Amino acid sequence: MATKCNDSKRRDHKGRILKTGESQRADSIYQYRYTDIRGKRHCIYNSDLKALREEEKRIQVQLTMGIDYAGGSITVWELCKRYHSLKHAIEVRAKLDVEPVVDGISGFLFLNAWNDPQFNMHISKAVWTTIDRYNRKHEDQLPHATAHHLRHSFCTNLIDAGMNPKNVQYLMGHASITVTMNVYAHSNSDKAAQVFPKRLPHQCNRFFTTPLLHHYYTICP
Repeated sequence: MATKCNDSKRRDHKGRILKTGESQRADSIYQYRYTDIRGKRHCIYNSDLKALREEEKRIQVQLTMGIDYAGGSITVWELCKRYHSLKHAIEVRAKLDVEPVVDGISGFLFLNAWNDPQFNMHISKAVWTTIDRYNRKHEDQLPHATAHHLRHSFCTNLIDAGMNPKNVQYLMGHASITVTMNVYAHSNSDKAAQVFPKRLPHQCNRFFTTPLLHHYYTICP
């Protein structure tokens, strides 16, 4: 199992320093724990530390780029559609003299003024800077937010605007419609009362019932 030396750094039974999230079990199997962009914890295992770290790199690239497939799978057809869509976006992007390459990956869509790739952390930093500047000048303080909050709000607003949830699922890259509806679609009695007369105008003389609250809302004057 992993040991702890005098330098306070965690090591495996061979004396190799373990990185954050890594550990070694009593049966010598290595494991790596991480949290996805939805806040769900995961754990991967491997008997070889080098192979485990290769998998760690792949996971970190996906987390940095904000990839979220809800821990599920994606069909070949959906993958092809997303590939061609991204390829077209890159083709119409401004041409570069030197294409940036990060860990063997190129063809980035979002670049900064120096033509370097923009990742999730860069957008989050811009959001933090904007919030900090606002809070310094105003008494009503804005809460902490990240780039994923923008993604979450974008998805929720699409659903609230009436877009078909399946279309929202495709745009957000969710493997399951369950993630789109349970994580990003927010509803309450007030929203339901607003939508009901629009969808069923002939029922406007009736009432909308909320059993959990044991209260009635008049949906039309």
